[in-house]
Amino acid sequence: MKQDWSEGDGPEAIFRERLRQRRLARKWTQQRVADEMTKRGHAWHQTTAAKVEKGQRPVTLSEAVALGRIFGGGLDEMTDAGDRTANTETIEELQQREEALLTHRANDLRVALGAAEARIDETKTAMEAAAAQHHRARAERNEIAHHLDDLLRLLDALHDRSRVPRQLTTRANLAAGSQLMADWDPGAMRT
Repeated sequence: MKQDWSEGDGPEAIFRERLRQRRLARKWTQQRVADEMTKRGHAWHQTTAAKVEKGQRPVTLSEAVALGRIFGGGLDEMTDAGDRTANTETIEELQQREEALLTHRANDLRVALGAAEARIDETKTAMEAAAAQHHRARAERNEIAHHLDDLLRLLDALHDRSRVPRQLTTRANLAAGSQLMADWDPGAMRT
């Protein structure tokens, strides 16, 4: 036969009720309580939390201390009978503390979001500058390739006089080729 730990209004019953109230005040599931307990070295499952709240499973002293720390206030507040209005005030205070913590966390996240957006803007500016530099480099490469093609055609013409009509080898055409070479200035193409 299973032991029923739910009898009476002793510290165990008060502890169970406070556990349930504080869990509900935080809008936590029993699974969340079990996860928090597991993080602290207690192998709890959702069913463990449910059985503890129903009084179907006793709580060890180390588990009670861990739960007191999880929900704030420690073991004394989890077991102190006090009057019911004090208990309600404690829940309200817990909700206010939770709200303050969430507000603080939200502010931290806003600051982090602002920093991330600033990094995005910096990256976008750097990418735009890189794109402009890429465009200038591509234009410079195209201009150099065009001049190189012109020079290679001129060299081919000079080296293969048998295939080039006589008028291309005249002094005037050679002077025109020399002028083309003189006009080409790789440094002038850089912007």
